[in-house]
Amino acid sequence: MSNKIDTVMDNIVTQLGELVEADGTGVFKAVQRAVINALTAVNLPIFACAVDRLQCDQGTWTAHALLQIAANKGGSAADSTVTDLIAEADAQIRALAGSGAAGGGIDQIIWDPWYRPGNNPAHLDHVGAIGSLRIRVEGTLKTS
Repeated sequence: MSNKIDTVMDNIVTQLGELVEADGTGVFKAVQRAVINALTAVNLPIFACAVDRLQCDQGTWTAHALLQIAANKGGSAADSTVTDLIAEADAQIRALAGSGAAGGGIDQIIWDPWYRPGNNPAHLDHVGAIGSLRIRVEGTLKTS
């Protein structure tokens, strides 16, 4: 048994999987359904997504999904391509939404930078980004 929200989330993971090259040198080295800690994540850069909130209003289910990109390479060094990773992920999710194959409606993603204190107290390292999007599906949530 599955549900329509999980179907959309699985389709997002599959779409983002196109950014991972078979030899491991792709934009993302891993894409997973999870919540990650950018400071301890391994196999970077990594993209993760998980449903954060879920509600039903008059037959329309809305899920708020949390998207995370972790690119910190350890120590105080941050991956300088975080913005490029955001653009790549965003483009793939928009392509999925525009194709009509997502399994539900996907709203525009809002991205927030993810920082941590650097070696210099006046400097923050850009270690990733956290995004949020809304997924909408109609009717019953469960599928066969």
